[in-house]
Amino acid sequence: MNGDSVLPNEVLTPLCEPFSTQADWLLDLHELTQKPNRKAGKCLKCFYALLEGADSTKKPALEPLKKWIEQNVEITIKTNDTVADSMPVQLVESDFDGFCQFTIDRLRNDRVFHHPYVELELQYKSTDRAA
Repeated sequence: MNGDSVLPNEVLTPLCEPFSTQADWLLDLHELTQKPNRKAGKCLKCFYALLEGADSTKKPALEPLKKWIEQNVEITIKTNDTVADSMPVQLVESDFDGFCQFTIDRLRNDRVFHHPYVELELQYKSTDRAA
C-alpha cells in the first residue's frame, strides 16, 4: 500500500453539504485524508454508503470521489500468497455487494489462474501508477 495516495480534501469537501446527514461516513472519509495507513476497502464502503443514501440530486456530488477511487485503488489478485495480477476498480454497481459480485465475475471471465485458491484485495496503487 502506498502512503502517498491520501484522499484529497478537494474530493471530500464538496460532499459535506449534500451528505451532511451521513456525517459518520464523511468522518470516515476525512480519516482517509489524514492517515497513510488505512485500508482501501474502507474508501469503497464509504462511497457505496453515501451512494445508497443519495437521491438523484446528490449523486452528481459523488462523481469526483468515484473518479478518485477508480484512479487510485486497484484489486490485487494473489495466488499462494503471491501477487499474480491486478485489475482496475470499476464502480459501475449501485451497492458494495454488487461491486463484489461484478469483480468476481470479471475475474472469472477475464483472467485464468491455475490455482485452486485466488484471493482478491483492494489496495491503493503505488505513486508511479496512480493517475
